[in-house]
Formats: sequence, C-alpha cells, structure tokens
Amino acid sequence: MQIIMASRMLYGLSRKGMAPSWFGHLHGLTQTPINATLFAAVTILIFALWLPLVKLAQLTSFITLLIFSLINLALLVIKFKSRKLVSNEVKPNVYQAPYICPILGFLLSLTLLISQLIY
Repeated sequence: MQIIMASRMLYGLSRKGMAPSWFGHLHGLTQTPINATLFAAVTILIFALWLPLVKLAQLTSFITLLIFSLINLALLVIKFKSRKLVSNEVKPNVYQAPYICPILGFLLSLTLLISQLIY
C-alpha cells in the first residue's frame, strides 16, 4: 500500500512540476508510473531492512497521518477558493463534501499526529 501511495504521490507531484520529471514517466503497456514505483519500492525496502519493526511502524503511521492531514487541509483550501470563484450551484454527479468533513479530518489527523510525537 505504501509503495502505491508513494509512487502515485511522486507521479502527481512530477506532473505538477513540483518533483523531477523522471517520476512522471509511465510504463508503455501498463500506464503506471514505473520510475516512481521503483524509487518508492527501493526506499521502502531500505527502511524495512534498516529500521526495527516498531520504528518502521511508527514511521509509517506518522507519514500516513501527515499525508491525511495535508490532504484534508488542501481540500479546505480548494473549497474556500472555489467558493469565491464559482456560484454555489449544485453540479449533477459531483459529490461536494460539507465543510465539516475536511475540518474534522484535519483536526483528528493532526491530533493523532501530535499525540504520536508526544508519546
């Protein structure tokens, strides 16, 4: 799961110009980000071989909570920006999360993240 998540994140960042374009290369047959997947797999393999299991689990949990916090924060920013640009009309077949969802998601993820740092 971590390999897929990390490779897709690197691919997305590459497509936005925020990471080297090398991560954005897609495999011709499967259309998967092959370079990003290989980089993520090797990085995770190094951590798995180098760190004790408990430290590896803590690092994985920390990174996952950090990403969840940032995603919820990004959703809030997108919602506020789109509110100013577009009228509040309801678009068919488009799910629009209420503001409370990303707010609670961010606060809960951040709380768990901070509690992990404290304990």
